[in-house]
Amino acid sequence: EIGILLGFNVYTSDEILDHLKSSSELNELDFFIKDSNINNINDKIIGTNILSADEKELLSGFFSHLGSTDLQGQIASVKMYSKAFQEKYNDFKEIKEEKTRLYRSMGFLVGVFICIILM
Repeated sequence: EIGILLGFNVYTSDEILDHLKSSSELNELDFFIKDSNINNINDKIIGTNILSADEKELLSGFFSHLGSTDLQGQIASVKMYSKAFQEKYNDFKEIKEEKTRLYRSMGFLVGVFICIILM
């Protein structure tokens, strides 16, 4: 979506940050909401507890490149980071599915164990 907006010269980097701040999917990432200065956002990304080191590096790199090159360079950068974010998302989705099965099985077994003890 950001690549398309950049491609048509619709938004500047500040307007893109404003667009990201209004996204309901990103409301847990408070560095979007409070500040729109890219340097301050990078500092807040590094200081946040909810992201791993890899995630911090990926987000920080994205915001560091945003607005730093010509239009075609920005579009290429957005596409590259979009692919990396999608890969991270797919990894998390797989982990979620694996853990969901594990927790359901464990919950069922604990329930059976409690029933046996109470009998």
